[in-house]
Amino acid sequence: MHYHEDNQSSCFELVMENGIVIKLQAYSSETCNQWTSRLSDLILYSKARLEVDREMHSANNTLSAIDSVAGVSEKGDIGATTCGNHSSSVDTRIWSLCFFTQCRDVMKSGIMYIQSKGVFSQKQFILTADGRLHYFNVYKRSADDGKPIETGIHERKRTLDMANAYIYSGMMSSFDNEASTTQLDRPPRFFDNGITTNDPDEDCLFTIWIPQRRRIFSPRRQSIITYDSDRRFNSAGQCWLMMAPNRQDKEQWVWAISVIQEALLREAVK
Repeated sequence: MHYHEDNQSSCFELVMENGIVIKLQAYSSETCNQWTSRLSDLILYSKARLEVDREMHSANNTLSAIDSVAGVSEKGDIGATTCGNHSSSVDTRIWSLCFFTQCRDVMKSGIMYIQSKGVFSQKQFILTADGRLHYFNVYKRSADDGKPIETGIHERKRTLDMANAYIYSGMMSSFDNEASTTQLDRPPRFFDNGITTNDPDEDCLFTIWIPQRRRIFSPRRQSIITYDSDRRFNSAGQCWLMMAPNRQDKEQWVWAISVIQEALLREAVK
């Protein structure tokens, strides 16, 4: 991030990792100083957050390996454990009481993959406290040859309302995977944030099911009335199949959406 000390004291630049430079201008030098200070703090937080995520991911992988070894025992042994019952640990500095009190507008964000026409595409997701899941295109492609164009601006693709949505994961989500019959098991993956994983697809998938709504114009009320359809999985609705980079990230997304839904429900019944 660069700050201009000349007559353009209200301007500053953001230098992105891909080399793109975005020049911004505030309406005063004081506001510019506030922006640069807050963004500098955010950059430091992001770097520290990556370190914490790597440490927690490594620790959880170690615990999962211990559980797997402990679960391999002969039938009938006293003290035998069941493999796969381990729950991921989290860092309380991030996943704290603030998540329940909603003192932050953005509850969780990160990269996930969403299935469209049998193919998963990478998107940037943001879950906000008002119960909306926004996702943005990561790449902007050329209209001529379809190659990615380097840009610092990501177009919002869609917004999903989590208030009336159902979330399920695991084997049920694997049934929604259109590519599961033809796709081979993926090899271990290494991500640019330093996290490595060999979690199977079933552990990384979850499904968002949103029931269909009927909107009818009422001549008497002179307004549009919205009716929710019958809230059963066999009623009309639409599914979105998501794949998180790893099992721990999937658990965090499912938990975060559940907390938001509970908060919205409590607010609605007040």
